[in-house]
Amino acid sequence: MRNQQFSPIDGLIRSTIPNADMYFLNPYGIMFGPNAQLDVQGSFHASTADYLRLEEDGKITL
Repeated sequence: MRNQQFSPIDGLIRSTIPNADMYFLNPYGIMFGPNAQLDVQGSFHASTADYLRLEEDGKITL
């Protein structure tokens, strides 16, 4: 996130990839509104972390 603002979610988040996990990270916050819907076939992870650690010393930094 370059604009340093929270992410307002007030609609549908969908993934049609079978068993795919979804990671949604925003260190400035995530706000789910009254119309937010989630339709994923795998796991969904939402976090205010500023990085995602992967196996074998891998890391995605925001």
